Amino acid sequence: MAQPGTAQAWKACFRKDFWVQIPASALIFTMETWNKFWKSKGSKMEWNQEDILKSKSLKEYKNLIQNHFNKKNLSSLTLLELGSGMGITSYYFANEGIKVTLLDQSKEVKSLAKKFWKNRQFQFIQSDLFKYNSKERFDIITSFGLCEHFTGKKRTTALQLHVNLLKNKGLAIISVPYKYGIFYRIYKALAELTGQWDFGIEVPFSKSELIQFAKDNHLNYELHLSGFYSSAYDLIRKPFKLFKINIKRRFDSNRSFLDNYLGPSIILVLKK
Repeated sequence: MAQPGTAQAWKACFRKDFWVQIPASALIFTMETWNKFWKSKGSKMEWNQEDILKSKSLKEYKNLIQNHFNKKNLSSLTLLELGSGMGITSYYFANEGIKVTLLDQSKEVKSLAKKFWKNRQFQFIQSDLFKYNSKERFDIITSFGLCEHFTGKKRTTALQLHVNLLKNKGLAIISVPYKYGIFYRIYKALAELTGQWDFGIEVPFSKSELIQFAKDNHLNYELHLSGFYSSAYDLIRKPFKLFKINIKRRFDSNRSFLDNYLGPSIILVLKK
């Protein structure tokens, strides 16, 4: 098994099944991986509340929600974010009046979420994603960087939870890395090579995998790529980190016509 930072790990990142990625990283996903991440880096979050509230991409999601439910005032809606971490994206929606519930298994992240949200109201459920069993259903289900951390049956189940926990006529927003996002793939390979990859297994999605999931559930869907500028910016930042020079990471940036070709993230919107 290749160890991060070795020539073997580097070669694995560019083997012939590079685009298939049965994870090139030898890191194993465990709950300890995430507890360690949040404990060491959660308090050093590069974004603050102002960054989130100025987000252009989250404003687009707000407009999507308003159009879907035909409401300008969103205070009657409920939202569940799966694998939420600190819930930084949901913070934006709570500011718009949506009642937010965060679900995450990490014991470390619960206290970090409380600090980040300050006096903003939210509910936090500390639970294993796959053991969460509730009769409550939500108007909106979101996840930002969750499903790619699973393979096999768990990967399918993680996607399916977005549908199962959704009310009729609800809306699900799923953001995952794009399999052919070249800047993302280079960034990830460099992070693994230099031992800076903190996220365990991460297997990006293809468009066809997500489209098939939507069709299997007989759901209307939208699919688009995003984040070209952010991924290029992250790639530029990487060499500086090797020399302990920290350049603040952008939360998001303007859309680019290159998103559809080089965007690192796929956004799947499901309409129940």
